[in-house]
Amino acid sequence: MEIKGSHVSVGGVLEVDGSAEIDEISVGGTIAIKGSIRGKKVSVGGRLRVDENASIEDRVEVGGELKTGGELKAGIVKVGGTLWADA
Repeated sequence: MEIKGSHVSVGGVLEVDGSAEIDEISVGGTIAIKGSIRGKKVSVGGRLRVDENASIEDRVEVGGELKTGGELKAGIVKVGGTLWADA
């Protein structure tokens, strides 16, 4: 399953069983994506996990841990804790 949109705001947990193409994502807790993610801006209070590639045009801000199973492309990356990327 794939999710597409312009803006997603979630207070707790966002789980996607596939890929996501969303311009702006703001999540207070955790984002878990089983595929890849494409967008402009991602802001997560806790943890961002992407099983494949992450391609963010503008910025990624994560309070805790950012982990990708593939390539991470972003203009600006800010991580408060740990950053894990395959490439």
